[in-house]
Amino acid sequence: MELREGMKVEVCSSEDGYGGAWFQGFILAVTKDGQRCKIQYDKFVTDDGKPLVEEEVPLQSHVRPIPPFRQLPHPCSVGDAVEAYDTDCWWRGVIIKLLSNSEDEVWVVYFPDSCTLKDYPRSDLRPAQEWIRRKWILTPQVLLLNPFTLLL
Repeated sequence: MELREGMKVEVCSSEDGYGGAWFQGFILAVTKDGQRCKIQYDKFVTDDGKPLVEEEVPLQSHVRPIPPFRQLPHPCSVGDAVEAYDTDCWWRGVIIKLLSNSEDEVWVVYFPDSCTLKDYPRSDLRPAQEWIRRKWILTPQVLLLNPFTLLL
């Protein structure tokens, strides 16, 4: 699948506090050399209410198509690589625990980039996938040698 003008995509942020997060938008234009593009974000607007547009985003490292919908495995397992939807974007993390005392299935996710933990309902999680050589590959399970050290 070629990334092209008008295509719905996710863009990886490098902004402080959002590094590694994936935001949805679409490609407004691609440079003639095919290396960079202009993106309009779905959820973000400027101070005057206009859609936020970012110019000169590197296509190869920062832009990917919208991943295909995939259900989380049922049941999930500790170590499953996931992306959690939070603050209008997708964040890469690892499941470390099921909160069994909750009425709904809620998972504790560890985010290695920020060294934080947060609880998410199953509906806010999706399997982590990598866009490699124009194909979607499920991210393998992460080996946690001692998940309890994450809780200290």
